[in-house]
Order: sequence, then C-alpha cells, then structure tokens
Amino acid sequence: MANGGKQAAWAFHDATKLSYINLLTKPPLYKSYPGLTQIPLPQAKPPGMPALKAVSGPASAAAGPLDLQAVAQLLHYSAGLIRKSVSASAGEVHYRAAASAGALYPIELYLVCGSLPGLAAGVYHYAPAENALTQLRTGDFRGNLAVAAADDSLASAPATVVSTAVSWRSAWKYRARGYRYCFWDNGTLLANLLAAANSLGQPARVLAGFIDEKVDSILGVDPEQEASTCLVPLGEGGVSQPAVVSGLPPIDSGDLGFSDPIRYPESDLLHAESCLVSAQEVSKWRG
Repeated sequence: MANGGKQAAWAFHDATKLSYINLLTKPPLYKSYPGLTQIPLPQAKPPGMPALKAVSGPASAAAGPLDLQAVAQLLHYSAGLIRKSVSASAGEVHYRAAASAGALYPIELYLVCGSLPGLAAGVYHYAPAENALTQLRTGDFRGNLAVAAADDSLASAPATVVSTAVSWRSAWKYRARGYRYCFWDNGTLLANLLAAANSLGQPARVLAGFIDEKVDSILGVDPEQEASTCLVPLGEGGVSQPAVVSGLPPIDSGDLGFSDPIRYPESDLLHAESCLVSAQEVSKWRG
C-alpha cells in the first residue's frame, strides 16, 4: 500500500478519540447513608514519622492499642479530604490524601472492628467529607470477615479496613478502562494506609483474595454498583476470637447518588470471572 494516504489516519483518530465530558452526568464523589447517625472522628494529628521512613517497611510491633484517634489518623491519611479547588473544565474538585485518576475517587473505605477504645464494635463506613464514621452494623463481625477471607487471623485483629470500588465514578470519564483505574487508585490509597499504619507502629497487611459475595454482604453493598476489593487487618491480634454471627440480616446499601450508570460488558465480565466463591478457591488463589 502506498504511503501518504490520510484517510486511514483520520478514520483511526475518529474511532478512538474520547468524547467530550458531560459534567451534568458526573456521579457524586461521596456515598451517604440518609437517616443514619454519623460519629465524628478526632482531627488527624500530623504524622510523627518522616515519609521515607514510613514507607520503608512494616511496623515491627504495635506501639499501643488501636483506638479512635489511631483510626482517625489511618482513614484521614489514606482517603481523607485535604483541600478543594474550582476548575472551569471540571467544576469543584476535591483532593484527598491519595492520588486518583481524574480526581474521581472511586474507592470507599469501611471498618470492621471489635470494641476499641472510643469506638464500639461494629461495621462502619468512612465519610471523608465529614471526617466521620457511619455505623452500619452493631456488634462484632470479625468472625464473619475471617470466614469470608479464609483467614482466621482477621477474627482476632482489632480492626480491618475494607476497600470497595464504585466503578461508575471512573467509567464516567474513562469508560471501560475505568475498571483498571479503580485498582490503580486502590493501590495509591493502600500505599498511604500502610505508611500511616507504620508511622503509628500498627502492623498492617493487604489481602486481595476473599469470598467476594460474603464480604459484600457484611458491608451491605450492592455488588452491581460497588464491589469489595481489598482487606487490610490492623494492629496486634488478641487471643480470643469472636463467634461467627449467623443469619446476617440485610442492611441499607447507602446512596451513591446515581441510579442508571452506563454498563460496560467487558468490565462486568472481568469482575464476575475474577470473583472467588469458596474458601477452597481463596486458598488455591493464594497458592
């Protein structure tokens, strides 16, 4: 074929270019639970460790109990709101502690904990804009989380942070590729969380394999709109382990602020095919 034809280049350009963004359809950046009471978190204190030291390795031993102040530190420095600005092209932009592709922040954080100093046992959602926790379940569900993760140590860990991805927030701008960016964002957030935990002397690790449906059920999320991605157990584990709560009742899945997102079949298929459905599958996945 002779060189110099322009039509092929223009055809490729037109077929692959991104469309203009409609700000009127941008999904909200925050999830809410209308009717549920929020528990204000203490103001986060400045980190007590230089950043390079905080990211250099895990804590060797807990510096103290995991209490409400420590929880506030961990959540703020991983997903907290740090500043706002207004852009002519993007509207009001909220910046959080961890970077996000397009500042769309598809990752939500939850806390599953036993009784901590200053915080009752329960399942909580972190609200970055208000720096608060919303209690979704009352009681100790760490045993249920341990079963879902096929890892008994989660039952004795003082608390576990669970991250989820609201893929439409990223897909609104990046379409099917938005599913990829959710995990990119999740990685930057978890890097911050691990560094913050190290700065507090709190052991932490990441679990990326678990029975997806069971974790989603504990959090009460709608898996069609929001899916669990990672578990991060925190602190030194105790000796006693809570029992598994049977007959887990359904709870409010919360308000994501949208009802009819565009579906991308390739993303939906990838997520469905990557879900683990049994403890045996989790063990095999971990090798």
